Amino acid sequence: MAQPVRNWIAANKFYLTPLLLLTGLLTLLWAYQFQPAPASSLSSAIYAAHYVGPLDLKRARGGILHAGYGIGWRTDRRGPPGGVPYESFARFSYALSLTEEDIAKVRAAGPPYEVGMHDGVIVTIAGAGGSVISYEDYTARATERRNQLLALGIGLLIVAASTFFVRSEAPRPS
Repeated sequence: MAQPVRNWIAANKFYLTPLLLLTGLLTLLWAYQFQPAPASSLSSAIYAAHYVGPLDLKRARGGILHAGYGIGWRTDRRGPPGGVPYESFARFSYALSLTEEDIAKVRAAGPPYEVGMHDGVIVTIAGAGGSVISYEDYTARATERRNQLLALGIGLLIVAASTFFVRSEAPRPS
């Protein structure tokens, strides 16, 4: 390790170690969120969705926050008398790590969509053209994402432990 970096780590280890430790623990807790749900806990519904794509949230102080991908459909409920029907949206699970290619496949399958949901997010979807994301795909993607986060969290904990034992080096005479 280069001497200036080592000296910096040694000088700041009492701040750096707890920060890395906390980050590692939070990453491990986040990884737990990607534990695949059992098939028996999924609810299924059929939607004639008219929108498939990115969902944006309007923030209170202006600006837009990207909230992932989802689907949207019109509901039977109407707004004020003579108003337009309300729209409802459901977000795909972050565990799926969807890409634009996946969204294109969902669009190509076409409505009506049979949607499997867990905790209010979409984990499986099949369109009129067939299954796009099956339960097996969902469990594989969620497990892969969980394992990546577990590896990151464990790595951060190891780095946190090792920074605690770093000592500064006295400059060597030339």
